[in-house]
Amino acid sequence: STRANATFDCYQIGANIAYNFLGQTLNLQVFNSGRPQFAESRYENKALAGSLSWAGSFLEGALNTRLGYMALQHSSSKLYSWVTTGLQVNAGAFTSEMDYYIGTYNVLYDEISPDLGRREARDQSASVNLRYRVGKWCPIVKGVWDLRRDNQFDANILQSFGVQAAVEFYPFIGRKYLSDMRLHLVYNYVTTDYMGPFQSTPRMDRHTILCGIRWLFTAK
Repeated sequence: STRANATFDCYQIGANIAYNFLGQTLNLQVFNSGRPQFAESRYENKALAGSLSWAGSFLEGALNTRLGYMALQHSSSKLYSWVTTGLQVNAGAFTSEMDYYIGTYNVLYDEISPDLGRREARDQSASVNLRYRVGKWCPIVKGVWDLRRDNQFDANILQSFGVQAAVEFYPFIGRKYLSDMRLHLVYNYVTTDYMGPFQSTPRMDRHTILCGIRWLFTAK
């Protein structure tokens, strides 16, 4: 995933109000935001966040859009902001997705130097995801880009490019309780170049291979 996408927790306590009209959905959310990447330590037990998002659907679901703005409390007098956009195109068995994120948070600099701790940075991330579903198989190709700017140094400090190739296999399509069982194999490559005050840091290349199984079902 992109660096920006990996920043956010999957689950938080909060409330959501949704309004549906003409195939579109507006969502207003308020939720807990006490994680260290957003809230300063003395504010972690009371920080809140709010988001407003639009989920659009056009041409009977062939074209879907996403646009969101999120404000997160860092302290009693400071907010961090994020903007997210997305576009999904569906054409038969083919699906393409494009996403872009930009926002500010406190980044842990472990990959550069453990002595730096957390620093305020602005990340930009973009991804393109292509998938094709044919029978029980679904090959996937994904490309990602990340750019990080350190707000204290007022300089870009790293840039990453990555590519991911994966294949999903659904062996039990049409069978009760087993239809959504998925086997997957993933290869991921990411290269990161450091710049500005960290330009002497060697380039990092990372290769990852993952395999696994996911099983979703509804018990009634």
